[in-house]
Amino acid sequence: MTLEESFQEEKDLSEDLGDVKVIYDQGIASFVDGKTVDFHDGPQAGFSITDPGSADKCDGGCC
Repeated sequence: MTLEESFQEEKDLSEDLGDVKVIYDQGIASFVDGKTVDFHDGPQAGFSITDPGSADKCDGGCC
């Protein structure tokens, strides 16, 4: 993931999630659909993306 300084209407999508507005490229929409994006603060700060349904599909292992 990268941080861009501007919103480009022709290629970006946005969603308001309470206090946070998430903006992402239309090209990744199918990859983030149904996923959970979380920000972790602290020494190893950053974003994580999880798929709540992946454990069911993969029997608890990696796919």
